[in-house]
Amino acid sequence: MVCKDKFNSQFQNIQIILNPIKCVYSADYHAKDEVFIFSSGAFSKSSFIHEFIHHVIHPIIERRKEEILHCNIKDFRIDSSYYLDGGEYGKLNAFEEYMVRKFTDKFLTGDIPENLDVFFENELINIGIL
Repeated sequence: MVCKDKFNSQFQNIQIILNPIKCVYSADYHAKDEVFIFSSGAFSKSSFIHEFIHHVIHPIIERRKEEILHCNIKDFRIDSSYYLDGGEYGKLNAFEEYMVRKFTDKFLTGDIPENLDVFFENELINIGIL
């Protein structure tokens, strides 16, 4: 409800699919129209929130794409697979994952930013991009 109220989430239907053959440490989501589908080998509140936050952060990444790509992006201490081939899409993908992790940490502690743009600006300053 917080994402819907504060960040204009379009989802009206949330489905959780627990799949016994899926790794419990790897969750995924699929979004279509007003439906959000979370899939994992086991339910974890933090994994669910992490996957759900992607749709909140992604539009900001898209809006600020050029700014992000022109910065010297540091190592975010995430798996190198997020960088894909190291091209533009890979850099944006890695940056999104980093921001989603930071936002998820805040969310889980109850320190939910009132404004995503302010959160984003603060994180850019914290990592030395601005």
